[in-house]
Amino acid sequence: MALLRALGFRAGRIRKLIFQEHSLLLVQGLLVGIVSALVAVFPSLIAPGAHAPVKTLALTLLAVFVSGLFWTLFATFLALRRPLMQALRND
Repeated sequence: MALLRALGFRAGRIRKLIFQEHSLLLVQGLLVGIVSALVAVFPSLIAPGAHAPVKTLALTLLAVFVSGLFWTLFATFLALRRPLMQALRND
């Protein structure tokens, strides 16, 4: 982050880059988890009389996604609060 700042990137742009990168990782992680869970429970889902709590699962996934975005944004702001140029000089 300090190197990006030294190269002329504004703090807002760095914040946006970090947030986008981590948000993409969050979405990819959720998708991998959803697909693997579907593969694991597929035999049970196709059984006669099977019922999946779709509404509850959707709300849980939404809560995980919103929470992940919030904490990603929070961590991004915390990471860029300290003086980055001083950290680069110290390295």
